[in-house]
Amino acid sequence: MNPVLAVSVVSWFIAQVLKLIFTFINERKLDLTKLTSSGGMPSSHSSFTVALAVGTGQLHGYNSTLFAIAFVFSCVVMYDAANVRLQAGNQAILINKILDHMKDHKITIDFALKELIGHTPIQVFAGAVLGVIVALIGIPGLIDNAIKYSNNNDYVRIITQQQNNAIYISVRNRTHSIEKIELEKLFTRFYRTDKSRNSDTGGSGIGLAITKHIVGLHNGKIWAQLDNNILTVTVKLNL
Repeated sequence: MNPVLAVSVVSWFIAQVLKLIFTFINERKLDLTKLTSSGGMPSSHSSFTVALAVGTGQLHGYNSTLFAIAFVFSCVVMYDAANVRLQAGNQAILINKILDHMKDHKITIDFALKELIGHTPIQVFAGAVLGVIVALIGIPGLIDNAIKYSNNNDYVRIITQQQNNAIYISVRNRTHSIEKIELEKLFTRFYRTDKSRNSDTGGSGIGLAITKHIVGLHNGKIWAQLDNNILTVTVKLNL
């Protein structure tokens, strides 16, 4: 597992949950199949691939070949969802109507084509926006925080692993600006560990607070550890 894959999966999962919520609001029924189904608002394929592209750009640079590959891939997926798959769904609607008409002539038809397989352009756009937001605010928020508060010319290490049906993503860096007593305050909005560095590091002190909120929405956990001036911020997401 790696951070780019993690934000992609999280983005896909949010999109599927939103489909479930929108279906419940519009149709007044809890349809759990929406958690794995295609089609609908927002496009989970778009959120999945756009999060992949943006996450790749954040970690490897937007001028890298890896980002170019991910960007082209996401564009092809979104075009396919709003055009090829949308028209395939429209054709399925027409064919199902023809099949229903054939039943009136005592012709047995024991199957129906799936109709909701594509997306409207607005559904694709909504999925793309979701993917961008998750990639920028999620895991890259931890990396940005580590870069700001690491020592000059020092490392920022990203560690990912899977254990007991859970993903663990840790961002580790060396720092002298944080004490153990401040660890719990790191996730408090507008809290800055070193007020004198505000003009140098920028930011408003809400990055980790937002990250904690997003992780909590997915029943995950986030915590910080400090050992020998090595700060480690870890996110746990259940599979």
